[in-house]
Amino acid sequence: MRIPFAPITIGKQLDRKNVLLEFAIVPCSFILTYLIAGYFELSEIFIDWTLTSNDEYDIDELPYALAAATLAMSWFAWRRWQEIKREVRSRNQTEQALLAERLQFQTLFNENLAGNAVVTTHGVIKMCNPAMACFLEIQTPEQAEGNNLADYLQHGPSWSHLMEVVKEHQKVDVEQLCVIGLYGKRTYAMARILGHFSQDGSLQFLHVFAADITEIKTAESEISNLLKENHFLLRQALELQEEERRHIARDLHDDMGQYLNAIKANATSLVNMPDLPANISEVALHIISHSDHIYRSARQLIHRLRPAALDELGLSAALQHLIDTWKYPANGTRYQLAIDHEIDHLDDKLTINIYRVIQEAITNAARHAQASLIDVHLFMQGGSLIVDITDDGCGIPLAQPHKGLGLAGIRERIKAVDGKFEVSSAAGTGTRIRAVIPTTPIKEMV
Repeated sequence: MRIPFAPITIGKQLDRKNVLLEFAIVPCSFILTYLIAGYFELSEIFIDWTLTSNDEYDIDELPYALAAATLAMSWFAWRRWQEIKREVRSRNQTEQALLAERLQFQTLFNENLAGNAVVTTHGVIKMCNPAMACFLEIQTPEQAEGNNLADYLQHGPSWSHLMEVVKEHQKVDVEQLCVIGLYGKRTYAMARILGHFSQDGSLQFLHVFAADITEIKTAESEISNLLKENHFLLRQALELQEEERRHIARDLHDDMGQYLNAIKANATSLVNMPDLPANISEVALHIISHSDHIYRSARQLIHRLRPAALDELGLSAALQHLIDTWKYPANGTRYQLAIDHEIDHLDDKLTINIYRVIQEAITNAARHAQASLIDVHLFMQGGSLIVDITDDGCGIPLAQPHKGLGLAGIRERIKAVDGKFEVSSAAGTGTRIRAVIPTTPIKEMV
């Protein structure tokens, strides 16, 4: 219901009448006394009494005394008038403040976009604002009175449970309430239920606040679906990328390797020909040297595209070969690899992503960390593979954005296999990258 708006009345007229009456009493009393004294001839009786008595009284100054008393009573009445004026002025100011506060409260209650309702301990609505009536699909707040709010709450904590929490903690916050309206409209709300207690501690009634979060829930659902689609597309993109790398590596090995060997063989046959001019023999030697250089570059490129050890010997051997490759330059950095459990039986999708994660992490640490030790540790824990990569380098300021794609690439690859990714680092204290990757098969989207 809407809060009724009634002006506050103060007895101004009554106060003024009382003051006027006080003013009127003085002359009226004087006149009445004069009339009564004249009617009964009280002055003559009093004079005769004084004459017959042994005492002598001087009553010539009596009118002056009566006049002084009248002036004193008038002065006190005037003082009372001034006090009443100040009191009325103060009451007028208080009335205006109360009217302004009531208007503000009426506006906050009736025009608030959040639902507000006062209900009994059994959930019966005593009063509510239009927003709460809209929650319940009821046209006006007046029509909502008498309805049981508990009948509209679905898929959440029961009303009795909410009452128990309110009695214990005086209030309860509900992150999500599903309100089913009179005509079946589903509204999600974030609510707070506040209890009002009597002096003996018994719960009298409840004040319910509810904010509509239906649009937020819808947006969260859409974002969740989009993230799932993005996750699926990312996984597919990585799989296609690895498949394409495998094809390119195979083509380079099969086609380019054969033709390079053929070119080298032809150049070698030229060198071995008798009576060959010196300049041609020199060119042939250059061709052999260039062929060897291209072949070595192609082998390195093939290894980066798809390490042969990964397909032929398994993940453990491929990782060991990767560590040995980084040890070869002897730049002062030590590399350690520890594998506590058998990991060569993992799915091919997991295998290549784990290899790429470790490859990217070592590459970043070797190029940017200025570390003296890079340690890689793999072990199983509760059905998940833990990949722990640490270094004692300069660290990464995590609070600052990074322009490179190293950490972002690692994070996306771990997400693609439903894993979790953590980075802990600080300037000058080294960096630790920890990935928790489930070894169960990845669920594909339908």
